[in-house]
Amino acid sequence: ADFESEQRKVIELFKSKGALGFLENVAPVAAAPWSVTQNHTIFEQLCEGARYLDIRICFDNRTNSYVTCHGLVGISLEDALIQIYKFSSLYPREVIIVDINHAYNMDERDHRNVCSMIKRRFGARLAPLDQLTPRTPLAEFQRLQQSIVAIYCVTQYAEEYGLWTDRTIRSSWKNRRSVDEILKLVQEDLLERDTKEMKLFVSQCILTPNADFIIDAYKKKHNVKSTMELSELLTPKVGAHIRQEWLKLHGNIFIVDNFCEHAFTNLLIFGNIQKHAIAAKGSWRGGRIALTASTEGGMYLSATTNANADAKRGSSSSSSSSTLVLENRMVEWAMLPAGQG
Repeated sequence: ADFESEQRKVIELFKSKGALGFLENVAPVAAAPWSVTQNHTIFEQLCEGARYLDIRICFDNRTNSYVTCHGLVGISLEDALIQIYKFSSLYPREVIIVDINHAYNMDERDHRNVCSMIKRRFGARLAPLDQLTPRTPLAEFQRLQQSIVAIYCVTQYAEEYGLWTDRTIRSSWKNRRSVDEILKLVQEDLLERDTKEMKLFVSQCILTPNADFIIDAYKKKHNVKSTMELSELLTPKVGAHIRQEWLKLHGNIFIVDNFCEHAFTNLLIFGNIQKHAIAAKGSWRGGRIALTASTEGGMYLSATTNANADAKRGSSSSSSSSTLVLENRMVEWAMLPAGQG
């Protein structure tokens, strides 16, 4: 009787507060599987090819500090910024977009503290919106060595501290559990995208478990026990769509869960090389594309078309598409994102 009573309480909590509300009110052990979207640190995700970071933050009353969060509290914001700066220092030509798109439990002073922290941590590498925009060629970011784009979700404070505002990016959350629905909605967005609009464009290729889905998991009505397992239903199909048609539809930024376990980095590298070859030659005639480890610990990209044997090589990290698409603007660049870890 006691167990049944507790079970009813849990189910009512699901229904009254929703999935995220439930996660905030149950033990971390139960919540963790539905909060984790990537299985690598931020630095490791960048090394694996991520160039867009979706980050949500909050003020943690227990530690009196700013932390990343996704259902549960993650690493400190300070640690996240340090990891990003470390990678940028090693590979200064790589453009990284840091999108802080949600800020919870924060007042005016907190927003200013966070924006100040971002400016202090990134320093001269920060790309100022008054000089660099989504339509600026990537080569200009690299020439100025201002390769970290920090977007902050509250326009007032972003403008006050010289950060990019949420007006520079379009990102539509689908909130669906169906693979077919997600693929259909993402494709519709890409078909309707106005490429003349001066905004980065995010395709959120993720499934979102709701209260009923999580309840069914605990009732063992399906075999999915975590967000990472849920991603296995969608992520491989997203890869196929990217390869077959989405890059042709001006895909820009793709969000997927658990990207490191799939070949997304190579997909987008190859797509960018193909676009570069088309821009340079007028058409893509096939050829060889190679990703080779360097003696310095980074990676080299080389592309050889059938039309000629000239190899285009750039020394960079594991997804150095930017070195091969220097004339493309940011809004035309296909990039691989990651969750906040």
